[in-house]
Formats: sequence, structure tokens, C-alpha cells
Amino acid sequence: MTTLDDAAKAQSLPSQSPPLLTSVPRLKGIFLSLYSIDSFYDAAQWEREFAAMAKLGIEFVGVRAALQGTSNETQGGCTLGRYKAMYPTTLTPETCYQNNMKSKNTFQYVLDAAKKFNVKVHVTPMMPHTPFAWPHTPKVEYYDSLTELQVKTFMDVWRTFPNHHGIIDGVYTSLEECNMAGWMDDSNAVPLATHYFEPFAQSVRNQTGKASLQVWASPYYVGNFTLHPTAKNASAYANFWSKIWSLAPSFDWIALQDSMGWQGNSFEEVKEVLIDLQKVGQNAHKQVWSNVELFEGWPMPCIYPKKCGRHPAPIERVIKQLSNEDPYVNGHVAWEWISCLSPYTNANTSKLYKDYVQYLQVVHVRI
Repeated sequence: MTTLDDAAKAQSLPSQSPPLLTSVPRLKGIFLSLYSIDSFYDAAQWEREFAAMAKLGIEFVGVRAALQGTSNETQGGCTLGRYKAMYPTTLTPETCYQNNMKSKNTFQYVLDAAKKFNVKVHVTPMMPHTPFAWPHTPKVEYYDSLTELQVKTFMDVWRTFPNHHGIIDGVYTSLEECNMAGWMDDSNAVPLATHYFEPFAQSVRNQTGKASLQVWASPYYVGNFTLHPTAKNASAYANFWSKIWSLAPSFDWIALQDSMGWQGNSFEEVKEVLIDLQKVGQNAHKQVWSNVELFEGWPMPCIYPKKCGRHPAPIERVIKQLSNEDPYVNGHVAWEWISCLSPYTNANTSKLYKDYVQYLQVVHVRI
């Protein structure tokens, strides 16, 4: 479980901060993972977190997730496994969606804090437990079931929090599509587009009556073919997304994980794939964002396939990531707030927060 460093928690953010620069590449959005937080954060702590986000100019958070997968147990009608609810869900069967935990108020606290500081929320309805987060056979039945549960969960959240419809601005689709054959082959790509992205996007907009809801994904690309010899190249991956957009026109944009935290991508490999994705995105009239990984494998050196922990990356690398990716994207999101950038989690995340604030406030930054 993520814990708060007492010294960091006692810190107060400066009441008067120098103005942030809008001319430097910066994060407009950030992921917020609720899985390890449970009941540890109360309403006051969430207000501190969102106040800190607002000071960075964060415009939206991708909250993951209203329902978090806890097992692949399917007995009792749990078609896609069992889940822990971060809100008082009404979904049934109850054995599949456990809402009797102390964490059931988490979503309320998050939405209240986001509303107070005018940070938009993009909701991940449900995040399946492995292996349901990867393509299953038969593909059509898998994606139909996934769409049904995603839409049911999102609408359950929508009805549960009627006073927060204005702050709920988007839907994150949870799967992390990558440049491997299992994702990119037509046997998966076509049902992914036509039985998941398209009906998912249409359903949440039609049922909420909110046509402006953004529906998006954060896939990843691995360009280090020494570490990943079966991966497809940048051009093939861009063509895959071109096909997705042609088959699922209601699906909006992607924020490509730069895979520099653990997967071993180089700056040049990230640039190469973003150039190709920018071209197909423009042709499809769709936006391409980057998802800047703010972490590194820890203890160093640690890279795929070695198993290791995570640690906030140094600000020098983060600045280089932003600078390298900025010419080819519409904006930047990042993974992840609590584990990498919050000034309250521990001394390491607090340092990256302070360093990032300084980057935003300094006119001349050497990269």
C-alpha cells in the first residue's frame, strides 16, 4: 500500500507561487491510480492532492479505476472476474463487485476535490484483472462482454454522482494495446474496433446525453527489438491505429506510452513512432498525445525483462522526454501521480514535484 511520508505530508504548498510558463512542454493530464490507496486517503488529503495538481496546471486526471479487478474467478456470474469497487456500486451479482470495503467513498472524495479545483476527470470504469486485460478467444464474445461491463459501470458511476456530471469529461478505455501480433493481427484488431471502441464510445455518449465525452486509450510501443524481437515496427503500428480509427470513428484519441520507464525505449525510437502516428492521426482527423512515463526501474539498473520496483525518474530525463515528444503530439499525459509526482507520497515523489515546478518556472532550461 502506498503510504504518506510524515514529513512530506506536513509540508504546505506555497500560497504564492511564481507564474508557470506555458511556453515549455508540460503535462496537461496525469493518471491517478486508486488501486493501492484504498481507505488511507480521506477527503482532506484528496483536496491537498488536487490543490497540488492545480498548481502544476494539470487540466485533467485519468482515474483508474471505479472497479479494480482483484481476481480472474468467474464462478457466480463473474464473467470477467471479480472487482473491488471504489464507489458504492449497485452492480450485481454482489459477489463480483465488492462494495462493502472502506474504499467505497474514494470516488466521492476524488470527484469533490476535482470539482473544487476545476480539474476534469476522465473515468476508467473498470480495469480487469490479468488475464482479462489481454485479448481473449473468442474475440467477439470477449469484447462484447467487456463493452457491456464498461458501459454498465460508467453509467452506474454517472447515476451515483449526479452533481459531478460537469467535471466528468472523458472515459479511459483501460486496455493497453501494444505493437505485438496478438494485438495487431486483424483477428484481434477488427473486433477490438467494431465490438469495443465503437460501441463503447457511442453508448456512453448516447446514454449520458453528453456528446463531448472524450473516449481514449493509452497504448504502448516497444522499439527496442533486441529486448522485444517479436515486436512490429513503427510503421506497422501506425497502420494498426489507422485501421482502428477507420473502423471505430466514434473513438477519439490515443496517448502513447513512451515506454522509457522499464521497457527500454530510446529517445530516437519514441520519436520514430510518434512521427508515424502523427501522420495517420492527421489523416484520420484524430489527436495523438504522449504518455510520459515518470518512473524508472528500481533499484537501478533495472530494465525489461528483469522484475523490479519503480522509482520517480530524475527531472533531467523527464524534461528530455517532454522535449523529444512535444513536436509530434497534441499534448502530454503522464503515469502516475501518487507513485511519481505527488508532493505528499514520500521524499522521492516530493523531489520530482519540486523539480518539475522549478522547470515550469524557469525560462531557460538546459536539456
